[in-house]
Amino acid sequence: MADISQFTKNGFDVDGFIEAILKQIGLDSVEAGLKERLFEEIGKRVEFRIMNVVMSSISPEQVREFEQLIKQNPEAEPIEVLLDLAQKDSDLPERLNDALAKLFDEIVKDADEVTKLHKKLSEDEK
Repeated sequence: MADISQFTKNGFDVDGFIEAILKQIGLDSVEAGLKERLFEEIGKRVEFRIMNVVMSSISPEQVREFEQLIKQNPEAEPIEVLLDLAQKDSDLPERLNDALAKLFDEIVKDADEVTKLHKKLSEDEK
């Protein structure tokens, strides 16, 4: 499993995490516009994985509280609200690290998928 500790020392460095993935698969030096789109796509996968781990860490009551908080403040970042609610789970940091390390490995392993995305995004820009 990938060592992602360098990205989790002071919170989670999403950009550094994604940059390391792109470097590992050889897409770190693509043109800026395309790199931004790759960041967005990989970022969605990162957010989805984090939300899955966090959602499994909160109680049904906290889920209702989350839904109510989002309704009351639609501009709030859902992931931030979830992380605040999940702070009571002492195993959460370790579970997030494990999930993100696995995600890193999955994306690198599936570099072919990312390469296809790169090709598609390149063609879309033409």
